[in-house]
Parts: sequence; C-alpha cells; structure tokens
Amino acid sequence: MACGVLPAVDKHICSFQRWLPGHLADIADPEHAKTIRLFATWHILPGLRARAERSHITPSIRRFAGEQIKYATTFLQWLGERNTTLAAYGQVDIGAWFAEHAEHARIRLRGFLNWAMQGRHCRRSLTIPAMKISRRPALSEDERLADLGRLLTDTEIPMRPASPESRPGAGRHPVAGTHHEPAAT
Repeated sequence: MACGVLPAVDKHICSFQRWLPGHLADIADPEHAKTIRLFATWHILPGLRARAERSHITPSIRRFAGEQIKYATTFLQWLGERNTTLAAYGQVDIGAWFAEHAEHARIRLRGFLNWAMQGRHCRRSLTIPAMKISRRPALSEDERLADLGRLLTDTEIPMRPASPESRPGAGRHPVAGTHHEPAAT
C-alpha cells in the first residue's frame, strides 16, 4: 500500500467488514440474514467507501454504520414477532415501530427503510415519518456569561467528583494555564 501498488484501505471499513460476518452468523432467520447482507453490501459499504474517497472515516461514522445494521436486524426481528415480513409490512407497522422506539433507533433505521423501498424489498408507497429536529436558539452573550458565572460560583450545583489526574490538562489551572497542586484531603 505504501508503494502505491495496492489501493489504500481504510481501517474503519476493514473493522466493519470483520465485524459483519459475526453479526450475520448471529441472525437466526436465514431470510433476515440474507436481507441484512444485501443491505450491508449494496448500501452501507458503498457509502463507507464513497466517504473514504472524499475524506476519512471517523470512529463515529463506523459506529453509525454498525448501528444501522443492528437496528435493521432488530426491525426484521420485530416484524417477525408481529407475524409479518419486510415484503408484507405496512404503514401501521412503521407507525408502531416509530411510536415504540426512541429517536436514536428511528434515525438508524431510516437508511434501511429507504433502501428497502428503493430496492423493492417492500412496498414503495410507504411513508417514513419525518425526523423531528428541535434546536434551541443560541444563547445571547449576556445569557452565556450569566450561565458561566453561575457555574463558576454557585456552590449548590452538583459537580462530578474526579481526580485531577483523570482530567485533560491535569494539574494545570483551567484559566491561567498555571500549575497548581491539588488540595490535600
């Protein structure tokens, strides 16, 4: 690879490819395993490779890819428990899944549902509920400084105990950057 004879390989793609066969082996239903293999091969891996060509893959991107596979697997198992299949499920099933699961699960399942509809693994007429994006307005400078002052001076705010050695910049004063000795207890 360093000489340019072999193509560069992304370690996070390799990690995903090493993880996938074990995950597939743990899926009891062979049809579910086949569907997940197709999803990984034709949706997840091409996305990871395209991303690697544009920039680099971070551990969080790799983790998201694995979670998409895990939630797709969970969704297929959930459909099985409801006595339906990917080919037969309907809008009521999507609504039930989205009602029963947190936003984290819903976000990770979207790619699978879109892939399944586009690839005609299920009905194309289904609608995936819109994502709820809620963003608070940014704090004004005065609000930010007031909150910061309260955090620095209010003794009623519970602080998480941690030894100075466990924090980044341990032993350095957080404001001045000067060294200080931890207080003896």
